[in-house]
Amino acid sequence: MGREYKLMDPAVKEDWVEALRSGEFIQGLDCLDKEDRQCPLGVLCDILDLEFKTYLLFAGSRHAVRYRGYLGEYLGGYQIETKILPIHVREQAKLDPRAETSIIRMNDEHNATFEEIADWIEVYL
Repeated sequence: MGREYKLMDPAVKEDWVEALRSGEFIQGLDCLDKEDRQCPLGVLCDILDLEFKTYLLFAGSRHAVRYRGYLGEYLGGYQIETKILPIHVREQAKLDPRAETSIIRMNDEHNATFEEIADWIEVYL
């Protein structure tokens, strides 16, 4: 996993690595945020502290919607989890999409810990 990636925003990187090592987040799989567990990308969404934390992602005619919270007016209050990092979060962090894919694989397929993922982010991003 030692590929060349575009470097991300240094301040966001520092905050993300610190958050991953903080012990404040419980690591989860396959989803940004589900049942009070976050994947590393869900932690990134949290540390950016965006005002608008419900994102709309369109998949054909179905709406795959959610990040931390109820949808209320959108889908009658149902919660639908997503594992797709919203584009504007990726852009704000200046996260290389290839690095995003690597982080997903480390978390969901290789069961890397937050500490291991934080180490990787420090070295490669």
